Amino acid sequence: METIDGTYEKLVNGLTDCQLIEVISRVQGYTHEQTYVYAHQQVGVVGDPWKKWSRNFSLMPSNTAKLPTPVRIELDEAILKILLHGRLKQKHFAKVLEATMTYENRQNMFKPPQRSFFDKIFNYVLWFLFFYWIFSIFL
Repeated sequence: METIDGTYEKLVNGLTDCQLIEVISRVQGYTHEQTYVYAHQQVGVVGDPWKKWSRNFSLMPSNTAKLPTPVRIELDEAILKILLHGRLKQKHFAKVLEATMTYENRQNMFKPPQRSFFDKIFNYVLWFLFFYWIFSIFL
């Protein structure tokens, strides 16, 4: 069975800053803006105004919007407290999981279909026979 430390480490390391704001907002019942402003107030850091920072707000794992380090640490501690009190449920991750699955599906769309070893061998044999036939006509 996983320890709280192991679960917490996987949880926090796997979330982007926007996803972290989403999860904490869902647990606390706040809006994203309220969570963002409250975290900044807790650590006494003056960050970008919400309207400017939220332009890049996305739950996709590829999102590069970064919070100031003290604010991220404050949100990490909030997740730990929520986890220790047993208030963190699967439903709080619904939008994050949906965005992650959408992102992974989009990534898989651009990969060529995987061919088996026998398909490759069959393909080479057909090309060989094709060229053999072409050369046999002209020789």
